[in-house]
Amino acid sequence: MAEVRILPSIALERRTRARRQGLDPAAAVAAAILATAMLLAWLLALSILVYDEPPARLLRMAAAVLGGPALLEPASSLDAHAMSLAMVAHFSFGTLFALAFLGIAGTQAARLPALGIAYGVAAYFALMHGFDALFPWLAELRTPDTAFAFAFFGLVTAQLYQAFAQGASRRA
Repeated sequence: MAEVRILPSIALERRTRARRQGLDPAAAVAAAILATAMLLAWLLALSILVYDEPPARLLRMAAAVLGGPALLEPASSLDAHAMSLAMVAHFSFGTLFALAFLGIAGTQAARLPALGIAYGVAAYFALMHGFDALFPWLAELRTPDTAFAFAFFGLVTAQLYQAFAQGASRRA
């Protein structure tokens, strides 16, 4: 009977400690930026290898989110302005999505990878289906491989955060 009383108190103490520790901001930002870079690399690889499109086309789509549809052409080349806007758009939105996920998921270490995959798929549907009235050019990215890339983004965000947060707690 005494063991039954001890176990819930240990579990409560662990949950309280995890809440006190909270989200590691440096680990969250590092994971978000790196996962966003990996998503961009994955999407560019799909664009080139699967769809035989110039990488400038995908980057112009990202740039047009901030700069308007005039940036969609010419799809085969990329100037410094379009490239800058594409990087700002991709890394800003990717990092915000990753930080939002980590803020929602918190420190649920055991479930973080599965939650990351689910969040990545939700982000895909939000962006590719929810914003189509504002950015109709994103509709052509509604493919299973893009959905998979977003699921991968969520998983990588979760795993990188766990690795960076564990490394930081070991150094502390």
